Amino acid sequence: VPDPRWRAANLHSWATEKGVNRFAYVGRRGGRDVAVSVHRYTSSDASFYDLESELLVGVDGAAVAGALGFLAGHGTTAGHIRTTLPAPLLATALPHVQRTSITSEFPLMVRLVDAPAAIAARGWSAAVTGRIELAIDDPCLRANHGPWVLEIDGGEARLSPGGSGRVAVTAPDLARLYAGTDPRMLRAAGRLPGASSDDVDVLAAGFASSPSIANFF
Repeated sequence: VPDPRWRAANLHSWATEKGVNRFAYVGRRGGRDVAVSVHRYTSSDASFYDLESELLVGVDGAAVAGALGFLAGHGTTAGHIRTTLPAPLLATALPHVQRTSITSEFPLMVRLVDAPAAIAARGWSAAVTGRIELAIDDPCLRANHGPWVLEIDGGEARLSPGGSGRVAVTAPDLARLYAGTDPRMLRAAGRLPGASSDDVDVLAAGFASSPSIANFF
């Protein structure tokens, strides 16, 4: 769920925008606010209107699914419903996600400023265990540059100085891995020199993700 200050600022901005009617709803469960949905109606050639969800967030998957179900209740009159939610998240809540389509998307821009802190803060699968000795080439941020040991275990990971630097990785490629790029693609392109098949398997399992930002700003 976004920071309440961000939400309050956007709701104020939306409320003062002339000529646009928006509808904001809060979903509750067990006496708690668990979801927020803000949508507006747009013109449609095929039906009464289309519905554009400008904000849809929840504290867990069930809350998001409930908010999507609320929007789906408009299906008899709305030709299309558009959200900012990514396809992997929609797939967990919609029974027929193959019927959805992407209308537009924007690329992520990722740069690891503090590599050890970024690695520690990222989510990791508890099923993955591995250790890789990296040589990070980061000429712009010398604190990241040099040999590091990446250790993944028990749903956590840490990046510690040292090691042989057997697997070379540039700062842009490290960011690509962090954002979920398949390391097998990088290796096939001649990147990640020194990486063995086992190294690539650990990186693929550890960094596997479908990153996205549900709020466009």
